[in-house]
Order: sequence, then structure tokens, then C-alpha cells
Amino acid sequence: DIHLRATHNISLLRETLSCKCCNGSMRDRQIAHGLITRLRVFSSHKINNLSEAKNVNLNTVAILDTDSFSAVNRILRGVEGYQYSQYLSHLENGKKLLDGSFNVDLLNMPFDDCSYDIIMTSDVMEHVSDDRLAHSEIYRCLRWGGTYIFTVPFNPTMHGNRRLTQPALLGNGNFVLAHHIHGDPHSDGGIVAHRIYGQQIFTDLEKIGFDVAMNTRS
Repeated sequence: DIHLRATHNISLLRETLSCKCCNGSMRDRQIAHGLITRLRVFSSHKINNLSEAKNVNLNTVAILDTDSFSAVNRILRGVEGYQYSQYLSHLENGKKLLDGSFNVDLLNMPFDDCSYDIIMTSDVMEHVSDDRLAHSEIYRCLRWGGTYIFTVPFNPTMHGNRRLTQPALLGNGNFVLAHHIHGDPHSDGGIVAHRIYGQQIFTDLEKIGFDVAMNTRS
């Protein structure tokens, strides 16, 4: 944990403090808070937690959650309007998998324009080779007034992003810094992180068309 904190500029609690009830991490809590905030806009009922969302008629809200393994996903599976995805490169893009998720390549999302009211990613974008293209695809798939809720490794003291790899040379193991390998439910060897984000992410998202707000609630 100390090594992770030093290399990724994250606090220990962000990844390692889990809820006794749902086993969710702090970033699960951040995603849930953002989602509840948006769902209140669509419902006349006050929603205090995700479990309550299951009892409210939200069938007009289209949600895509790109994390099929989180506490948020475990709570919301089966809720009408809630879809979830993962990505396995050897399978057809858009294919529905046995666990109910869809196989989705964020660089080429298999959905029509304006398909979703809410799209969520949780510590995904640092692993995507071309995050600007992925963010553009998310923007395309959102309905007018839709919301993209996400978390990434973020250092507020940096202006630009901190590059960890040279993607064109990645096949040769050419890392700019020491290897940054994060846990991955699909691989015992983990997954490569390409960057740690700085303030630049706000500018990049605004250029695509997003209105950006950072929630620092803990």
C-alpha cells in the first residue's frame, strides 16, 4: 500500500478501505454518490442509497456502467434501464455475455448516438490507449443533457497528465517510468496504466463538449 501511494499519488483509503456491508471501495462510493445525485433528477422520490433506486420507477433512464465487478454493479443488476459492460478483446464487440454484461470496446462503442442518459467508468481511462477517442465515443453515446460519471487516478498538483508508457512501443515493454500494473479481474498479470491525470483532463473533456465538474466528496 505504501508503494502504491508513492507511485500513484493516491491515498491508502481510496483503494483499501472497504464497506463492511457491500465491500465497496471509496471510489465505488464516489461513483454511487454521483449516480444517486443524477437519479434524483429523474424521480419524484428521494433516493438516499442505491438499494432504494431498485424500488423506484426509473425505466425511462438508460444507464451504462462499464464496471461489471463493482459493488455498484452488484446492487443494481436487474434494475430496468441499467446495463453493464466489460471488455474482452478476443470477443465480438457488442456481444452479450453469459453474466448479462455486454462486451464493449470504449474506442468503438457498439451503440447508436444518444443512447444513454448516464455512462460510468471507474478507474478505466488510465488503461485505455487513446483516452481522448474513448471520451469522444462516450460523449457521442450520451443523450442531450446526459451525464458521464467517472473516477481516475488524479494528482491535482499537476497541470498536464503524467505519461507512464509510450503506447507505440508498448509491445516492446518500453515504459517511460517503472511499470504501473493495476489489478485486473480478467488477468492474473494485471493491466498496464498509461497515465496519471492532472488538470489537463478538464481541458481535454471541455474540448470534446463536456461541462466538467469535480466532486471531492469523501
